[in-house]
Amino acid sequence: MNPDISYSFEPFVEKRERLDFYRDDSFLQKLVLRYGGEKTHEQALVFSPKVSYRWNNLVDRAIRSNPPELQHYDAFNRRVDRLVRPYEIEILEKEVFSEALFSEKSIHLKAL
Repeated sequence: MNPDISYSFEPFVEKRERLDFYRDDSFLQKLVLRYGGEKTHEQALVFSPKVSYRWNNLVDRAIRSNPPELQHYDAFNRRVDRLVRPYEIEILEKEVFSEALFSEKSIHLKAL
């Protein structure tokens, strides 16, 4: 680290990595309690770590290492117009869709 620079982003990065999007947001909790009830609040507390840590890390890793791009031509110069995505995005997509967030069978929290 350069001794002439007196600031660091480490405290911010550490706080960001420990942030639970639902548990650490008192306003959102009050909102869910008011309009969703106690059951929805409890379900949100269980669901939040997956979004805050697992899915957030997958997105962060995927976008920083290899952002999605549009491939117009293949190796033989044929027009393909294909979206090329990182593997982490495919994993994330499967996990998100497996939660059935917009399904009629989903829990109250997911329907909010």
